Amino acid sequence: YGPNVQNNYNTATGPWYFTRSGYVALDTGSLRYVGVHGYYWLSTAYPDVTYAYYLGFNSAHTYPSTYDARWHGFSVRCVAR
Repeated sequence: YGPNVQNNYNTATGPWYFTRSGYVALDTGSLRYVGVHGYYWLSTAYPDVTYAYYLGFNSAHTYPSTYDARWHGFSVRCVAR
């Protein structure tokens, strides 16, 4: 888990709704894993600028703070503080 991510949520302001939107494969421009996996970039900075943290999930698991290369076409969800 990334720094300051795993404990920085407030379920009292929910419920939160996210779709399993998949991602855009930048090599082909096609959508992948739509309806199967959801990926959303997080605002927490990753130490290496090539990567970024994201929230990932499917019907069986939730990955609240993992990282991957920034060139993946994951979704961005704006949430006001």
